[in-house]
Amino acid sequence: YLSSETVATEIFTMSSNNRICWNDLDTFIYGTATSMYIDGDDMIFMNADNYMTLDTLVLNINAATLVEITSAQLGLSGDFDIEGDIDIEGDIDMAHDKMITWVNDNTFIKGTENAITVDGDNLIYLYADTSIYLNATDTMVKLTTPLTWVTGELEIDGLLDADGDMDIEGD
Repeated sequence: YLSSETVATEIFTMSSNNRICWNDLDTFIYGTATSMYIDGDDMIFMNADNYMTLDTLVLNINAATLVEITSAQLGLSGDFDIEGDIDIEGDIDMAHDKMITWVNDNTFIKGTENAITVDGDNLIYLYADTSIYLNATDTMVKLTTPLTWVTGELEIDGLLDADGDMDIEGD
């Protein structure tokens, strides 16, 4: 047991799997020739006044309930593989012309500073319990398709301008 300050002026070497313990046997550090194990029993605090680097091929964070990162800005790069829900309480700022895709790159949402494209590859469904509004205040809403099918009541308030044939059935 050491009961006062110990200063090592050279390398301090421990035998493999021996522990350095604090207060009890549940708070310790030990290592082997290829790994190091740190057990803080209840908590581990790491502090670097300026910069901290974790450099590894794989970083596995296993938290039973929550990983909390508090930072003014978090910079991450690379691909992310996320299973489960993503709960975001702020904006998602996408880069110019980048996409949110589903299953393949043919089903996506992408945008620029003044336009957004939604491509369902084969189908796009819009559902609302009450109403869906299409609003282009300065010009028009244009449907470009070989067949536009409206089920239910179609109310037109203003000018109806039609080129070509109109096939109207019913009352």
